[in-house]
Amino acid sequence: MSHNRVRISRRRVTAVLGWAVASALPLSGCGGGSTSTSEPPAGGSGSASAQTLRVAIPDDISSLDPAKAFDTWSTAVVHAMTRRLVDYDVDAKIVPDLAEKWEQSADGKTVTFHLRSDAKFADGTPIDAKHFKAAIERVQDPATASPGASFYTGITKLEAPDAKTLVIHLKAVDPTLLNLMGMTFAAPIQPGQDPAHPAASGPYMLDEYRPGSSVRLKRNPNDPHAAGMVEQIDLQLSIAQPLQLTRFRSGEVDLLPGIPPAEYARVMRDPKEKQQVVQGVVNQTWYFGVNVTRAPWNNPKVRKAALLALNRDTHVQFAGAGQAANAILPPHVPAYDAQRQLPAQNVAEAKKLLAEAGFPNGIPDSQKTVLWLANSEQYQRHAQAIQSDLRAAGIPVDLRPVTFSEYRTGYRTKADCWYGGWYPDFPDAGNFLEPVFTPGSGSNAAHYANPKVAGLLTRAHSLKEGPERQQLYHQIEDQLLEDLPWIPLYFEVETRYFRPGVTGVTVHPVWRQMLTGIRKG
Repeated sequence: MSHNRVRISRRRVTAVLGWAVASALPLSGCGGGSTSTSEPPAGGSGSASAQTLRVAIPDDISSLDPAKAFDTWSTAVVHAMTRRLVDYDVDAKIVPDLAEKWEQSADGKTVTFHLRSDAKFADGTPIDAKHFKAAIERVQDPATASPGASFYTGITKLEAPDAKTLVIHLKAVDPTLLNLMGMTFAAPIQPGQDPAHPAASGPYMLDEYRPGSSVRLKRNPNDPHAAGMVEQIDLQLSIAQPLQLTRFRSGEVDLLPGIPPAEYARVMRDPKEKQQVVQGVVNQTWYFGVNVTRAPWNNPKVRKAALLALNRDTHVQFAGAGQAANAILPPHVPAYDAQRQLPAQNVAEAKKLLAEAGFPNGIPDSQKTVLWLANSEQYQRHAQAIQSDLRAAGIPVDLRPVTFSEYRTGYRTKADCWYGGWYPDFPDAGNFLEPVFTPGSGSNAAHYANPKVAGLLTRAHSLKEGPERQQLYHQIEDQLLEDLPWIPLYFEVETRYFRPGVTGVTVHPVWRQMLTGIRKG
């Protein structure tokens, strides 16, 4: 099984549980690992250059083709090798990249990008508008079988009237077009390039790829932004979890994409080692979800009782889990409302609501429902906390741990309730909310159908990005938190663990696993 991030998102699901992200533990448990309390040695047995960053990950890379890469680590490598028209800063705000500016027509259906004059591929070839046109058209081509093809169906025509101008024509106003241009699917390609060895337009270029073993990236001499970054990145692929930590301790690895659960508390208590840790909130909301068509969850008062029964702080206390949720939308989505508040745990009030719902003595065991979860230590800890809180308020549930492959389809169609996480393909409220709360959507596991919400989602989908659109999403979230098909628990915080001398490591809210910007002294 892959141990990439659990990518349950709008367009694609890829399996993933591993301590590569501190809050997502492996399906098979924590897998052991060193419990040494000694500081990692300054040197190491490896002979790698001081300017080589060595990273160990538990996965292989599925593809280095920009049109195909869509799991966490494949995307991370392609991201390191490419630039797009736009990018995201550390606050997930869209910023210019290879496009220095752009404008939209009055009707919103034509967007014109003006490219920087100094952009080059690693071989020195100037990057022109035709290279972006070729990339998007290749993703749109059914023969490519790109997992990103559905993102670009709204584009009807692409034009490159000159080398530095790209014109995109749309069927209708698309407030997410800039997001789409920031995805690695839209990275420029050279005609005839080998998809397995793509032309580099970013800080790094591919030096060697040995499937199942390693990827070596070299710094791109034609990218001025790469100056100061490590000269080489060596990714060690498919490294078992205990061996990752062993190599880190012995000095053979410089960066781990997480801290093993067994080590987390010790590392975070050690002032010296804590300096080798960076953490950040990413756009993933973990929640307790219910099928609103099944008893007792079809009763709004029972759902409100569950909201008051659950203690969000409990979930935050698990190793590296996250930040207590105050909303459904996570912090780096533009319509996130930092002022929004959820009620604190109140078991007495929860019991009163159950009584009003017809259960003065709580819901009897004969009517208890089944909570689905993936069979991993992380899921089990959180699901057990949910089970305990609900039972204390008078809502009994049984737990049903299943394999992740069964979970990712079964919770949508078979579950009474479940513990799960969701994040968007890019930071946009519509991209987050539409799949899971639109009636009839395959991802609407709650079987939620509120005409008011559906209408607002449709209206917001066709508006230009701006205050009016964000206000609609605030109204949508108000209604969702009244209806409670989901009860938000926490926003995920990811953790990186690096050796002394390594700097510039970040947790990016969109790209998550960032290989660029890192230095090694």
